Amino acid sequence: MHNDERPAVERTLDAVRRDVAEIDRQIIAGLATRERLAAEAVRFKRSAADITDLPLRANLLARIDRQAADAGVSRALAHAVYNAILDVSIPRQLELFANRHVEPTSERD
Repeated sequence: MHNDERPAVERTLDAVRRDVAEIDRQIIAGLATRERLAAEAVRFKRSAADITDLPLRANLLARIDRQAADAGVSRALAHAVYNAILDVSIPRQLELFANRHVEPTSERD
């Protein structure tokens, strides 16, 4: 690159790392919100099958495909991230659903 081809403002590696750290913070905050909403959604599920619904998962991944394409994110990365999220979220929702249907035990004197 010739001197006249450099960007008007050169960023430092530390500046890039700070920006990446901020994105990471936003991702974690988004995951926390998503996790809370998924737990809340369990209240509306009538059966465990509503949680493990394969067509619902396919629809989610199709939506993610469109959003990834619009954002310029690779489909492989988007699918890897969302499959990882679902691989953790679904068992957690099933656990919450099962606990919702367990009668509390009473202690006997």
